[in-house]
Amino acid sequence: MNVIQKPDPSPALRRENWKRVQFLRKHRPQDRPAQVSVLVFVVASALSLWHMGFHWGRLFAGVSEPGLLRFLNQDLRPHVTRQPGWTWSDLAEWLMEILMSYGLRATWGTLLLATAAMGLAGFAGLLLAPFAARTLTVPDPYMGPKADKRSRLSSAARSLCLAMRALPEYVLGFLLLALLSGSTWPAVLALAMHNAGILGRLFGDSLEDVTSAPMRNLAAGGARPSGLLLFGATPQAFSRWLAYFFYRFETCVREATVLGMLGVISIGYYAKEMRSRQFYDELFVLVLLGALLVILADALSGWLRNRLRQG
Repeated sequence: MNVIQKPDPSPALRRENWKRVQFLRKHRPQDRPAQVSVLVFVVASALSLWHMGFHWGRLFAGVSEPGLLRFLNQDLRPHVTRQPGWTWSDLAEWLMEILMSYGLRATWGTLLLATAAMGLAGFAGLLLAPFAARTLTVPDPYMGPKADKRSRLSSAARSLCLAMRALPEYVLGFLLLALLSGSTWPAVLALAMHNAGILGRLFGDSLEDVTSAPMRNLAAGGARPSGLLLFGATPQAFSRWLAYFFYRFETCVREATVLGMLGVISIGYYAKEMRSRQFYDELFVLVLLGALLVILADALSGWLRNRLRQG
């Protein structure tokens, strides 16, 4: 097989190409606001670390001093492996004892808390989405001109979603704890309200981004806004709705672990106890259980979306 070799460019041609590259580089379009924003962020981050008195040397101190090495080699290491002559069966027995005594109960409580909250949030998000979609809150959607009277409804729905997601879950949980103490409802409602605001806005944006041609055909055939929503926009947006829902479910699992510190039986409840007792090895097991829930939620989300694409 003969290989055709291209002749090397002449030195003059290489110099000319280099000049063209330098000219294009010098006159390339630049986004000054973005560059200034990145510079301000870097400087602000450095000043924040300096103001808080952060010392990198303390982070990478020796094993005998508080720092990362000591945390990894002593605090995070299971206490059974610190004993001379330990075996893998001892480690497995220690792990099984954690799971059976409180690990599985904490994981199940976190899953129930996140599932109940996301069920309420998903339902509320579906109710808010049609009103948050600006394309469906005007007279004669996809056909007639927009009207201010109906567009105010979309602005109100979006403002409501903003107010709901602006409420910190932990603070909201504390407020609801005074009203519904002695139950898991403060944590459930706090998570549900926050995520409902997020899902309502995301679901509404998904309805706005659907392909307009099928919607115009339905509108031309006399379909009402409810028909456009049910038979035109929802089938197109449903796959994205699932992606958004399970993404928020993953986040809700992590938030549920934190809200467990309010006294709800979950990973956060036992994590707070392990932290107070400085049992960091058992605390790390709880962190892994929470990560496992997130991984399973992501796998379920991917499987459902693949089934929708295939079907």
